[in-house]
Amino acid sequence: MYSSRFAHEESLQKIAKALKRKSDGRQGCLGLIWNLEDDTTPWVKELRNLYEVYDVNTPQYRLGLWRSVFNNPKGIPENKLRRIALFPEEVNSKFIETPSSFSPLEGHHFYWSMKQNSFNKIWERVLSKSYISILSSEEKEKLKKEIFSCLKHHFPEIDDPNAEVISYPYVTDIFWCHPN
Repeated sequence: MYSSRFAHEESLQKIAKALKRKSDGRQGCLGLIWNLEDDTTPWVKELRNLYEVYDVNTPQYRLGLWRSVFNNPKGIPENKLRRIALFPEEVNSKFIETPSSFSPLEGHHFYWSMKQNSFNKIWERVLSKSYISILSSEEKEKLKKEIFSCLKHHFPEIDDPNAEVISYPYVTDIFWCHPN
């Protein structure tokens, strides 16, 4: 979702204008939704560490760049730690200061699991990431071996890579605000 078109207060002002109350009384709402593999689970964290190293210069939700437009609409801090600190991980029932064009941003985390995954399905999920899909065949094969090795380490009882017995934990982050 994050792009140069979503990087400044000016873009939020344009979005707010499009969502303003209409003559019939209806008003829009800005909603932001992201799904991430839940890296609070050790094996998921290990998997993500294997494939996220290939994510170079790709704007991603998990990097927190999108937060800056709400907390610091004049620009995005260069320092990654400062970017992450702009928005706490625990957002449930907390408000975040937003530019004057919007009400305070509200948010909530939802934890859930995708049932009936196999080693192969998890590998297909990894392959669906744009920064992995562009790798050479050799790099993909190397990464696949690392992924399968990690899965085998955490699930030694699974012999069949097509056995759909793994629950894959996710977190969905939802944020919303209204134009002023």
